[in-house]
Amino acid sequence: MSTNNTSPPNLFGSNVFDIFTKGFLLERTIGEFSFKKISGKIKKIKSGKANIEEIEKTYNLVSDKFLKKIISDLARKKS
Repeated sequence: MSTNNTSPPNLFGSNVFDIFTKGFLLERTIGEFSFKKISGKIKKIKSGKANIEEIEKTYNLVSDKFLKKIISDLARKKS
């Protein structure tokens, strides 16, 4: 059996994350629109240009616990 770079990855029995990222050749696990919006908000928070209401709104819209922690930590540093 040859192992060239053009063959698809063996995903049988893999976990869902591996299947989505390797099987569908995803670059990110969130959509491009979400990535741009969240990245923009995080940059705005880091630069000090976001007010507390905007930070809270962003925090409440995001469902991922890891991203919520990042936003929360940045907000604490701002205050």
